[in-house]
Order: sequence, then C-alpha cells, then structure tokens
Amino acid sequence: MASRRLINGLVDGLTPVRPRTRWRDALLLALVGAAELALVMMLQPMRDDMVSAMHDPMFWWKVGGSLCVTVAGMAALVVLLTPDARVGAGRRFVLGAAAAVLIAGLALIGGGAMPTPRSMPDWREGLSCARLCFLYGLPMLAATVFVARRAAPARPRAAATAAGLAATGWGSVVFCWTCPYDDPIYITLWFGLALTAGALAGRLLLPRLLRW
Repeated sequence: MASRRLINGLVDGLTPVRPRTRWRDALLLALVGAAELALVMMLQPMRDDMVSAMHDPMFWWKVGGSLCVTVAGMAALVVLLTPDARVGAGRRFVLGAAAAVLIAGLALIGGGAMPTPRSMPDWREGLSCARLCFLYGLPMLAATVFVARRAAPARPRAAATAAGLAATGWGSVVFCWTCPYDDPIYITLWFGLALTAGALAGRLLLPRLLRW
C-alpha cells in the first residue's frame, strides 16, 4: 500500500508527452534553416558577381561542401540521440563527409576548375568570414539543442559536438551566398576554422544542456 502511494505521488500531475519522431525533428530543423537562409538573402546583399559565380564549379564546391558537412553532422546527431548509441557512433558520417569534400575539391582542381584569380583577403577579413559562418549557425544550433534535449541523449558530449558541427555547417551554407571568395585555400582555411570552432564550442558548452 505504501509503495502504491509512493508511485501515485510520483506520477501525480504528469501530463502526456507527445512522442518525438525523426521526421518531425528533421522538419523542424529544415524549417529553421530555410527561414534563416531566406531572411539573410533578403536582408544581406549577395556577392556582386553572383551571376558569374553560378557558373563556377568552385562556388558550388563551397556550397555543396558546407551542405555535406551539415548533413553529416545532422546524421551523426540523429544516431547519437538513440539511448543505445555506442562510443564513436556517428563518426563515420563526419569522416565520410570530410573525405568526400576533399576528394571533390581535388578532382575539380585537377580538372582545371580553378576560380578566376583575385586578391586574397588578409587574415582579419578571413577571421571575419569565419566569425560570420559561426554566427549564422546560431539559429540552427538553438534548434538542434531543442531537438536533442527532447531526446535526452545518452552521450551528450558527442551529441553536442555533432550539433555544433551541423549548425556551423549550415551557417557556412548561408554565408556562401555573400562570400566573394571561391579560392580553395581560402575556403579550406577559414571555413574549416569556423567548422572546427563550432564543433569545439558545442563539445565544451552544450553537454550540460543535453543531459538527462
């Protein structure tokens, strides 16, 4: 009788929770990403040579590479949200995306698809570009944290790293449309710095928000 009263006391006042589904989570993330991209393209001027950039394979490598990292980070996050996620779960998505982007870039360079030479920015402008990639990823980061908290991941540090990487990847996708540089060295250096910073920031700052 005492145990029954204890159980009744624990569950008293609880309300039913709508079970999460991966499709609903994916739809939420897609809507947040699409809304941010539309807002930035309305409020921020696109690069002045966008018409010619649309015919440049290196521009699409920049956009596609950032999108590939975003999808890989999201896939890793989905895997890590399962209660029985193993150590290293989701890592293959990130490593596979990095390898695919690198191979595609080398193939384009080998095929002669180099951008038209133009003056490279100094390190201050490069840092500003990396900062914008990171900042543009914050709305998506908030959405991924919301999704991850509802799932209560068993490996919060790994999930936080994937969330940070995916969010900054999407921030890079958004920034691609205003970034005037398509040089592969510039992209690798400063976009890579932004992605690394996003993953590290997620790993260091988010685990407390994702714990049970």
